[in-house]
Amino acid sequence: MLAGRTRRDPIDLRYKTFEPLQQVAHRLELKRNGWGRGVHAGIDVRGDGSVEAWTGRLRRRLIPQEPGESPYSALRRTLEP
Repeated sequence: MLAGRTRRDPIDLRYKTFEPLQQVAHRLELKRNGWGRGVHAGIDVRGDGSVEAWTGRLRRRLIPQEPGESPYSALRRTLEP
């Protein structure tokens, strides 16, 4: 569990409102560069408190969770050789 305030209020801009689900409150990013393909992955905690695992450098792709699996376990499963 992350310490501090995680839940956020909507952000209302002139032409658009960003709901808490659309906001990233905290991000844990893992990078490993190597001779071959580097690894770029991480965990996002959204403004509503939900957690999502992702991979990708320029385009983040959500990692689908299997039934009963946490986002942390999904990330571990994806990164294991």
